[in-house]
Amino acid sequence: MVKITHSRFATWLEWSVPLISAAILTACQRGPTSALPSKPLVVQEGSIAGTTSRDIVFDARAGQQFVARVEQFEFDARLELVDAAGRVLESVASPARGAGREYMYWKSVIDQRVKLRVVPVNAAPPSARFRTDVFMLENSTPRESITAFQAMTLGGKARRVGETTFENTASAYRIAEAIWTRQGETRLAADAALAAAMLANWDAEDWKASIAAANRAAAQYGALHDALGLAAALSVLGSSQLEVARAGSQQQQDKPAPDRFAAAADTLRRAINIYESKHAPIWAAQTQIVLAAIDYYHDDFDAAIAAYQQADQRLHLLGAMGERVAALNSLAAIKYDRGDYIGSASDYAQLIEATVLQPTHDRATALQNGAAANAIVGNAERALDWYLESLEIATKLNDKNLYSRALTGLGVVHAQLGQLEL
Repeated sequence: MVKITHSRFATWLEWSVPLISAAILTACQRGPTSALPSKPLVVQEGSIAGTTSRDIVFDARAGQQFVARVEQFEFDARLELVDAAGRVLESVASPARGAGREYMYWKSVIDQRVKLRVVPVNAAPPSARFRTDVFMLENSTPRESITAFQAMTLGGKARRVGETTFENTASAYRIAEAIWTRQGETRLAADAALAAAMLANWDAEDWKASIAAANRAAAQYGALHDALGLAAALSVLGSSQLEVARAGSQQQQDKPAPDRFAAAADTLRRAINIYESKHAPIWAAQTQIVLAAIDYYHDDFDAAIAAYQQADQRLHLLGAMGERVAALNSLAAIKYDRGDYIGSASDYAQLIEATVLQPTHDRATALQNGAAANAIVGNAERALDWYLESLEIATKLNDKNLYSRALTGLGVVHAQLGQLEL
């Protein structure tokens, strides 16, 4: 049974899954924080597999305030809070993704029974573990602390399409980190800094901002002896250092010097070593994918392909199908650049199969790139299908760049087919 502890105010659901191991719990439990009550209202911990959510049901009274916190081990989740009628009251997904912890602040306006759901973003692999803590905030909780929790919740909400702008999201995490730092809440400050670093890296491509935030997070996790937190901070730090080095190489208009990427390579290897030592092979493989990009930027394509294939095979064996996306995308892109359009089209097919069937920017980009490869090798029908799906996604996302690329691709394929009137 999943292990659940509770207070007299809580009710809960149970299901049959293996108990989490003591070793993993030690890695996931990162200690208390004085901004939250010493004892949570409900604690739930265990394994999670596939796309099935793990739910906690509890009673909330009008005016009560809650903070839910979820630890994720080798998978990425979003949090949803729903009422008895199934209406979503709140939903968050941190930009730190599986590397960070999810936080959700919520205030009940009526007496009601609610359900907190931990929902895997991709199908969770067999090694996936989680821990959920639901805290009922005390009346004495400082207003500033509540503001910080609200800010972190806003940051997670912004991951949903159309919720708010990047700058609002970045500002939310800056506010939260500043408050936690001022209050001496090192762990919460580190979590906010990690989310800010991931946001700047993945969403804004602001490498300098990402490096600054990742350095702060790494220092804080290091002081807390939080190995997994440190590895996550080092991973995003190395990724951003790599991009700065790549940009420097382009500005110099020369081939990357071997030592230009040395700092990034060292940082990423440190992260990989920590992940391996903490028995987190999926996270290690994901970081290996980032490290392999250095071979690519050195124009050592054979070495890059070998590294990507090794990481992809490892993720496949571990059952981490959603996490294969980065490796498959890199393999497909390199083969396309080298003129291996058949191999590229094959890798894009695997990539699209591995992505979640949701209207995301990543899926639309993969569809468009794969369509281009298929068009070159004569698979016009598949190219048209993929461009059309990417056009639908671009419309839902209101993404003008994606939309124009989809229309351009459709025009090219129709021209190849002699359908000039379209």
